[in-house]
Amino acid sequence: MASSTGQTQSLEYSLEGNINNARRLAHYEARFAPIDRDQVLMLVRDVSKRHDDEVSLQTLTLEAQRRAQELLLLDKVRTVATQELELKQVISKTVNAIAETFAYTVVSIYLLEADELVMQHQVGYPTFIERLPISKGVMGKVARTGQSILLRSPKDDPEFVVAFEGINSEICVPLLDAGRVVGVLNVESTEKRFFDEADLQLMTALSDT
Repeated sequence: MASSTGQTQSLEYSLEGNINNARRLAHYEARFAPIDRDQVLMLVRDVSKRHDDEVSLQTLTLEAQRRAQELLLLDKVRTVATQELELKQVISKTVNAIAETFAYTVVSIYLLEADELVMQHQVGYPTFIERLPISKGVMGKVARTGQSILLRSPKDDPEFVVAFEGINSEICVPLLDAGRVVGVLNVESTEKRFFDEADLQLMTALSDT
């Protein structure tokens, strides 16, 4: 591994093993230094802690970026809510802000009319459901119960109503006015993106603004 110029070279590698009675990867750095033409000195050190620290830093950075996005989105929605706009404009601006800030591909808002949810504005749907009885579907359940739902595998849920193929996960949260359900905010993912609890918390916070 020594270069012809006599420079020290290094590489990092990982090995899986039992560490503190648990299976995990250990990370090592090997350094190779030429002693003479035919001999090389190899030094190996455990860099697992450094690797773990780097991963932790990356995680914290991503969390900070996400939190900044959340605050930006909440500010956008609250700003829209305080403007003197028609309800339809407020809804469309809110849906667009959610889609743009987090790159959510499929977003919609339905309002409750009697016993039906009626589409008000959407982005990303090639085909969509215009009206849905609250007796049907995930959105109907949210409208009936006032409880948010995170659906990680829609195709396995008998209550899921298919608007189009290719949806991987869904979040639906109730829109409340003085504690009364007046509609739902529905966000669905496509391709390889899957929603998690952080997405659910954000959408729930939005529904309360």
